[in-house]
Amino acid sequence: MNKVDELILQLQMMTNERNELRGILANYTNNGLNNRAMPDHRLNFELEMLNMEHKKVMLDLEKFPKEISEALYKCKLLTEETVSCRMFAFYFSTC
Repeated sequence: MNKVDELILQLQMMTNERNELRGILANYTNNGLNNRAMPDHRLNFELEMLNMEHKKVMLDLEKFPKEISEALYKCKLLTEETVSCRMFAFYFSTC
């Protein structure tokens, strides 16, 4: 698996995790906080943890386009270098 495929897979996994966290957060907010079975401090703690995790995932998602662009650029450079080396080797093998 090349670097681009790995980055795409990581992006998909992070997107799935983000969506799951959104669902959990929506469940807390949509069920009506007055009808909860948990004490306030526990709910606040879990909500804060979800918010921190969400921020982390969003920051990672923002980095992916740049990382993918860098990986594509490096692949392009390696491809050009490989072509040059092949041409160089071919030239000297015919001499």
